[in-house]
Amino acid sequence: MVREESQSGETAGRLEVPEAVADLRSLLESQKLVELLDYWTGLREAPGEVPAKTRLDPAAVPRLLPGIMLVERRGEGFHTRVAGTDLRKLFDLEFTGRDPLEALPPTLRGVALRSYQRALGTGRPLLVRALYAVGSTGDLLYERLVLPLCDEESERRFLLIGLDWRTRPVARAFAAEDFARLTLPHWRQEYEQA
Repeated sequence: MVREESQSGETAGRLEVPEAVADLRSLLESQKLVELLDYWTGLREAPGEVPAKTRLDPAAVPRLLPGIMLVERRGEGFHTRVAGTDLRKLFDLEFTGRDPLEALPPTLRGVALRSYQRALGTGRPLLVRALYAVGSTGDLLYERLVLPLCDEESERRFLLIGLDWRTRPVARAFAAEDFARLTLPHWRQEYEQA
């Protein structure tokens, strides 16, 4: 399912998305997120199953570690078990040990929360892509890949989340103070594996 929203937050249209993970993979613009999806897919013991968190091996994906975080659902909230250094730089905040939603501007928390809840509820990967205006520096193209993981009792309780972003045109590097100014995106798309 794809949902596109305009800057006002109104739904602009709906599109069908192919069901296979390979098709979701083809929608990713970030090579790092393609690699993360491939890694997650390889962790599954059978097609369609949610991989166990215990199967994660950070040594297998050292290049991806700066842009990912491991989040655990705790009751109604979320807790970041570990977060990469690129996330700390972007948000100017240490995520590890905190609720990851605290780092986001209030206008963006609901979008992230829904993506976490949806990935855990369905057990399927979710891609969120958005384009934000960043003043005179251009636009920020942002992709978030949310991948569910289960615990030892096969309960979907963890999320492996990969983030990647770039400015268009690249006038200068995107900085933490720019992130604080983001509100509603020019557009946002959500892709959910069927």
